[in-house]
Amino acid sequence: MVTFMTKSGDIMGDLCDMLLTLPAEGRCSNEEVIEVTEKFKNVLCVFDGIFSLAHTPSGQMTEYSVSRLQSYVTEGMTLWREMELSTEAPKPHAIEDHLVDQVVRFHGIGDLGEDFVEQSHLTGIRDHERTRTLKDREEVANIHCRWEHKRKLQAVLQKIEDVTKASIRKKRVVINNVVTTLPISREVEKKQKIREEKLLLRNAALVTTSSFINGVYLNTGRKKKLRTLRFRLTILQLESRKG
Repeated sequence: MVTFMTKSGDIMGDLCDMLLTLPAEGRCSNEEVIEVTEKFKNVLCVFDGIFSLAHTPSGQMTEYSVSRLQSYVTEGMTLWREMELSTEAPKPHAIEDHLVDQVVRFHGIGDLGEDFVEQSHLTGIRDHERTRTLKDREEVANIHCRWEHKRKLQAVLQKIEDVTKASIRKKRVVINNVVTTLPISREVEKKQKIREEKLLLRNAALVTTSSFINGVYLNTGRKKKLRTLRFRLTILQLESRKG
């Protein structure tokens, strides 16, 4: 899902091109295909920003990050409504009505997630793929235990760290007219490039929002229902008093 959101621009662009090659009879018009795929691209870009900020660990959330998150949530749910998707489901409701409040309360909720469980699942899948041809299930279990033990050995962890450091390249940069050599990691460069591309896509998505009111939080789901119920109760109370 993370990859889907990160590469939503390319994926939706390819999907749009594929749909436009289909016979016009029996499908949506070209304008509708372009409009819908563009909306999906925009909402995925903004939600990618929401989830990225929501993964900030506890104690590391700044006021600026909270402001950005609230802006992304407001814009993302506006785009969500424009696509006429349900806002009554638990996840959209949690994002719009509770996410920012919880992030502010705990100063970040990134380390309360279950990413480590997903990572464990991926590791287990790879291990099972390597031993899928073995018939003795007891031996398979023993092999998996040995692999897990080795992955946690301090010597192995240190070797991984050494290899990572050795792979970092040096780059000469000029700072205040002084030539300085700085370590540049290919992984860091790649992540920085991805962040810049995603930021451009999010900004483009935010521009397309037609009903954004600066600083106003859009309430749906439970809050919207509560407002309606309170209004009806007030009307009934007034009518009962008149009667």
